[in-house]
Amino acid sequence: KTTIMNMLCGIIEQTDGSIKICNYDTRYNMDSIRKIISYCPQYDILFDLLTVEEQIEFYAIAR
Repeated sequence: KTTIMNMLCGIIEQTDGSIKICNYDTRYNMDSIRKIISYCPQYDILFDLLTVEEQIEFYAIAR
């Protein structure tokens, strides 16, 4: 399950076959796909040393 989620999010590339999300191919259209999907990982990804405002700013820039 982890591997397929990583492929769907573009974290790793599939080695064979094709994956399409809303008719976008993950090999060629990850920028378009990232605009229409969200991913919530199993573990918290917050930084202990940042304030709430800094966390929001960080992830807004990263998106």
